[in-house]
Order: sequence, then C-alpha cells, then structure tokens
Amino acid sequence: RNPGASKGCIRDTIVSSPLILVWILTLLLALCSGSSLPPHQQNAPRKPSLACASGGEGRNPGARQGQGMSAKRKLSSSAGPQAKKIPPAVPAEVLLPDIYLPETVERVKKELDAAAPYKHLRIPLLCHDSAVRGIHHELVHNLTANLKESDLFKVYQTCDLANLGRNGVMVDLAAQMPGLIALRDELYSDRFKEWVQEVTGCGELSDKVDCATNLHTQGCHLLVHDDVIGTRKVSYIIYLTNPDEAWGEGDGGHLELYGKQPNGDPAVYPARRVLPTFNSMCMFAVQPGTSFHAVQEVFAEGKPRMSIQGWFHGPEGPSGKDAATVNQLLSQVPEIELEGGYAG
Repeated sequence: RNPGASKGCIRDTIVSSPLILVWILTLLLALCSGSSLPPHQQNAPRKPSLACASGGEGRNPGARQGQGMSAKRKLSSSAGPQAKKIPPAVPAEVLLPDIYLPETVERVKKELDAAAPYKHLRIPLLCHDSAVRGIHHELVHNLTANLKESDLFKVYQTCDLANLGRNGVMVDLAAQMPGLIALRDELYSDRFKEWVQEVTGCGELSDKVDCATNLHTQGCHLLVHDDVIGTRKVSYIIYLTNPDEAWGEGDGGHLELYGKQPNGDPAVYPARRVLPTFNSMCMFAVQPGTSFHAVQEVFAEGKPRMSIQGWFHGPEGPSGKDAATVNQLLSQVPEIELEGGYAG
C-alpha cells in the first residue's frame, strides 16, 4: 500500500463529506463548552452577580436562583461570542424635567392626598429612557448581590450605594457606573429634596443618603412592616425590572399597601397592589403603625424584580415610634435580631 495515497484518500473523504465535517465541528464545540474549573470546584457556590440573576450573561439554568456564574460567562458557547451592549449615554439630568413643573407638583399632591389606604404616590415614568436603560445596564454588569434572609424577608441586596465613589470608597467601581451615580446625586440634591418636602409635607430633611439595590428572584418576598427605623421620613422605590420584558400580573412581586384593623394591626389583605413596572417610582411618608406595606412573593422564574430602594431622613425620627413595627416585634420577642429593614 502507498502511505501517501492512503492519507490523500482520507483527506479527500473528509473534505468531500459534509456530514463528517458537521460531526467534527460539533465535537469541537462540545469540547469547548466544557467547564475550565477542576471537577471538585465545578459545583461550588459562587457570589451571585446581577447579570446572572437577571437572566443576562452567564445565567445558569440549573443553578439555584442567585447562585449562578460570573457575569462574563455565557449561557452556552455553542451560541458563539456575543458582543457586550454599549450602555446609552447619560443625559445631564437623569430625571424627566416635567416632574418639577408647578402643575405637576399640584397634580401629584392631589393624587397623594386622595390615595388609600394611606398617602402615597406613584410616578409612572421617572427618568429619561436612555438614562434609566444605562443605569439598568450598569447594575447588571458591575454589581453583585448578597442573599439576606430571615423570618421577615428573603432578598438579594448590593453594597450600600450612599458612599459609592465618595471619600475614596469604591472609586473604580463608581467610575464604571456614571448613570447610577448621577441618579443618586440628583435624588439627594437640594432641588429634589425640596420637591419631596413639597409633595409629601414630610417636613425638614437632612443630607443623609440611604439607598441600595434590591433583587427579588423567584421565591423572594418581604412581609408586612411600616419602615420606621431611626430618622427615616420618606420611603421610595425605583423599579428597574427588565426594560425589554414587561412585568405581568402573574409574575408576582407587587408592592402591597395595607390598611389598619381596629386594634392597630395591619389588615389581613392589601388595599392596593402596585405592579413594579420599569422606570416607575413609588413614594410614601414613613408613619409608625400606619405605612404598612409588603413585597408579594415573586412567582416568575428567571425574571428578577430589581429596584433601587432608599429613604430620605429627617433631623429626627417621626413621632409615635412605640407603634412602629420594629418596636412591636421587639416588645414581644426581645431577643429577635432584625437586620436592615427593607422597603418594597
């Protein structure tokens, strides 16, 4: 036999057979898709990223929600490399300017006064679309969230956003999130705090900044409470669910507002349920034994309820703190350990 001819025959067979070529390419792709980790580390839990939990880059369908892969890890190498989307430019002003118009202020005040079961407001569109999409992109690709769980709540929460980029704190991370920083700074600007004071009638506000990002994945929830802790005066929630996948009634995760029973306890059923739609904001004054609210359990799989939650503080806390949820709990179970205290 002629070895050279034999090799040529095999080569010609491979080139001329599309089925064999497809088989070889499939084998190569299967090998490339294998984990680069040693076998004993392949199932080790990892710190969740917002990209993983939001169903974006690196989501692992087989992993427990929030314990997925790195934000840079793709779902499947067989899909090929996907270009990372460039976040939209951030406008000089993040919030839509109409919010400051006198007629808007008057309309919002009337809506708040007429709201039940207690005074609250909902702004359907808070930010410029390009700005809020950029902020969503920044959160998903740059922050990680830690699971916090107790008898009262289950939620993933990021680092404190108040000091991000300030006084030398996480400066490099802040540089990757200009939209988020701009939103935080505008929310706690004198101009916006004056707006909050005007529409809610909450009185004087301090310069304290208090906010973080919450991520409620499937099964996450928050039981009824009134948000009264320390010097909080006004609670707010900005919803940053997937901008390209509408949040539906069947997905759960509603902000639930509760009235009071004659004995002062929260009502059994919510008086109002608010859908966490993208780029909307809810706000209410913190009132001991009155501002009862909860986060309904999230039912949707692979569709997290992401939000920025925070508070405006006053020089001192509201009066009537004895009726606050936290004090009622402590009076009944003195040894209870409360952590954080989350808005919806």
